Amino acid sequence: MKKLISFFAVALFLSIALAANASMVGTGDLDVTWSGPMVGNYYGDYDGQVVSSNFGYTTGVEEVFCVSKDDGNGGLYDFYTITSDLTNYATLSKAAWIADNWTRWGSDDATKVEAQKAVWQIMGVMNEVGTSGTDYAIYLAANKISNYTTDRWYYAVSPSQSAPTGTNYQDFLTPVTPTPIPAALWLLGTGLLGLVGLRRKFKA
Repeated sequence: MKKLISFFAVALFLSIALAANASMVGTGDLDVTWSGPMVGNYYGDYDGQVVSSNFGYTTGVEEVFCVSKDDGNGGLYDFYTITSDLTNYATLSKAAWIADNWTRWGSDDATKVEAQKAVWQIMGVMNEVGTSGTDYAIYLAANKISNYTTDRWYYAVSPSQSAPTGTNYQDFLTPVTPTPIPAALWLLGTGLLGLVGLRRKFKA
């Protein structure tokens, strides 16, 4: 009986540990650049590229969102799906909603910066959202959302042990399904044309 109780105790302990890390999908090398327009003393538009990962995830240069107040980016990141087992899920899910929906207000860099300001406000990074305008509209819309689920974004966390200086770097939202690059679209298009050609040949 004692062995059985011990077995269940160990199993329960392991299941709690696994649940705490249930949404981590792997580690990857994320390179981020930033540009204007400026938000106070900070750049407001972030673009990132996942160069490599241990779970088959890479991207071209994509729009990403900064979700923390640390400085810079440090290369190696832990990638998580955005699920309720994350400690900051309540705010992160709202930030993910903004990432999914910001183009409702426009698709240019200026609008992306307005969306980034709303993300920073939601995440408690800084308060640069005004009392009117696009940033305020996005922020108000996101604040009405609760328990938002999405499979379109990863939460990229910079672990201190992976950073060269031993300090944390900024964390980001990165797209799960990258925007297809023109070369990939060209290959897909020529492949489809080839299939059409073969079909016509067999019909003739």
